[in-house]
Amino acid sequence: MASGTYTNPFGMTEVYFDRKEQHDKIASLLVPNETLWMVLDCKGSGTGFVGITDKRLIFQDSSWRKTRNVLVSVPLDRVHAVGINDAYSFFGKGSAVLSIQAGEDDWGFEFKNTEKSRAAYLLLMHMLLNRDANTPD
Repeated sequence: MASGTYTNPFGMTEVYFDRKEQHDKIASLLVPNETLWMVLDCKGSGTGFVGITDKRLIFQDSSWRKTRNVLVSVPLDRVHAVGINDAYSFFGKGSAVLSIQAGEDDWGFEFKNTEKSRAAYLLLMHMLLNRDANTPD
């Protein structure tokens, strides 16, 4: 992550993250001039967490390579569909699934609350809808 304070499209000046060890793992993989915006813990087995940078999604996936947890990177310019599904139980507890499609691959990230999934959805949509505006002619 670049040093100093930056502002993402939602006016946040710091990285949002659920767990420091997840943040640190993703931060250690950033390339020069890449900015980390969000690292969210996922619910259930399979995907442990997902990070969103200005250039890619980075997520831990134990099902991608059956023998180990692997950190998978998906460049944002490959993402062509983002979906969200909010689900509430009888007691008002909610969870939500953020779906990402890139090429022929698709992934689902289930979060423990709907606010986090909506924030991730809005951040990704902002970047995807504005990526052409950020591309030089």
